[in-house]
Amino acid sequence: MNNLSKQKISLIFGGVSAEHDLSLRAFHNIYTELQQQRNPDTIYQNVYYIKEDGLVIKKPFNFAKEADYYISRHDNTMTVLETLQQIKVNNEYVFSLLYGGEVQQFK
Repeated sequence: MNNLSKQKISLIFGGVSAEHDLSLRAFHNIYTELQQQRNPDTIYQNVYYIKEDGLVIKKPFNFAKEADYYISRHDNTMTVLETLQQIKVNNEYVFSLLYGGEVQQFK
């Protein structure tokens, strides 16, 4: 049985569909609200940003950073498949802010 008190939450947003900008706005709004709630960083794990070219940027949660930090510096990218494999291995609970075609990819 999983211990839900130890479960980590990650966010995924962006994507290659026409709804990319909508997903970014949703992320900004939710991230800003989470910062204001002052929830402990310990329950949050990673932020995954799917760029418009389909590559993914993964960064650990850090509420000291602004929301734009997660879409900047594209040094270490991975494919969506690599991202899904990593999410599975890490047993992450992922809150999706994807819209459009990306939702079908992640089902």
